Amino acid sequence: MDLATLAAHTCLSESTIEAMVRRGALPQPRNPSGGKRLWRWKDIDKALAGETESASAEVKRITDATRQALSASRNIR
Repeated sequence: MDLATLAAHTCLSESTIEAMVRRGALPQPRNPSGGKRLWRWKDIDKALAGETESASAEVKRITDATRQALSASRNIR
């Protein structure tokens, strides 16, 4: 599927998808014969379910940051 279709199916903006691809949270699009960038739903589904290494790393990064922020806010009181 192309970027616009992927955005519609995931309820994410195109710029959010592109940022997630740059961070490695979503897979790189396939570019058959230099044409349009296309993604396979199977690859997107795995990434969103956290079944890829890069998605798992992203989830861990967010979880760690959330825990750190929570810990810091508890120390302020």
